[in-house]
Amino acid sequence: MKYRRLAIFSDCTHYFDAEGNVVTEVHVFCRQMQALAGMFEHTVIYCPFGKYGNTLVTSGYSLTNISFYPLPVAGGNKLPDKLNILIALPEWVKAYHHAYKQADIVYQRFPNNLNIPGFFYFFFLKAKVFGTYTGAWSN
Repeated sequence: MKYRRLAIFSDCTHYFDAEGNVVTEVHVFCRQMQALAGMFEHTVIYCPFGKYGNTLVTSGYSLTNISFYPLPVAGGNKLPDKLNILIALPEWVKAYHHAYKQADIVYQRFPNNLNIPGFFYFFFLKAKVFGTYTGAWSN
């Protein structure tokens, strides 16, 4: 069975380049999401958008069946970064609700502080969800 609509939640920061194209510095993420999106009629990537700079080395998306739902950048290692998560949380919850209404299945990429409440949101609504842990390990 081929699902029609996929929602992807990630903390991988994206940007609008000078031409208005969506790009990311995480080249492997771009390639992986395009490969996954190729199995669906439409894919929406819910992710933070930062401020673009001309010094960034980025990859862009070539598939036309991918769209984006921009979210605020949140998180980090310092206390003010963690507090910023609380400020961004309402926007992310709104995005969870949007995805629940629009998508056939949700893909959550961890670790991502804002995917933790998303996990519970989708769990309690019994949504179709799958996830991966994509962190880096030492050695």
